[in-house]
Amino acid sequence: MSLILDEDVREIGPEDESEIARLQIMARDALKRVNHGRIALGALIILTLIGVLLAPSQGIPMNDAVIEGAVMIVIYFGCIFYANKNPGTAFIIALVAYCLVILLSAVIDPVNIIRGILVKGIIIYYLAKAIGSGRELTKINQQLKRYGYNEFR
Repeated sequence: MSLILDEDVREIGPEDESEIARLQIMARDALKRVNHGRIALGALIILTLIGVLLAPSQGIPMNDAVIEGAVMIVIYFGCIFYANKNPGTAFIIALVAYCLVILLSAVIDPVNIIRGILVKGIIIYYLAKAIGSGRELTKINQQLKRYGYNEFR
């Protein structure tokens, strides 16, 4: 098999083929973890919607809950779509936004930090894993491009 790079024709040898196969396996694994991050963002969107609907029963004005919920949902949706272009950065933005919401709600009522600690921990875990995997996927895709292969998304 020949590969054209900058008008030079180079044969792809067995070493190159094994490297390409290794990169593709690594890319699939990284993409799987990136997709877990996307699922975590989807869960955050659903949990935010539930929070908005339950806000009046907690004594929170509906207008405030809707505005905060809408802003967070837009950020989370934006991060899901931005993860196609730059997954590492998208998940950093999502994690920072989520942690800010947790901290701000803890300032208002310190008990909030304990409420849902398991769910918060799971979401933070998957977003943090997706950050590293997103950066790894970007590097792997750059290496695969050198061999003329499409990016994994």
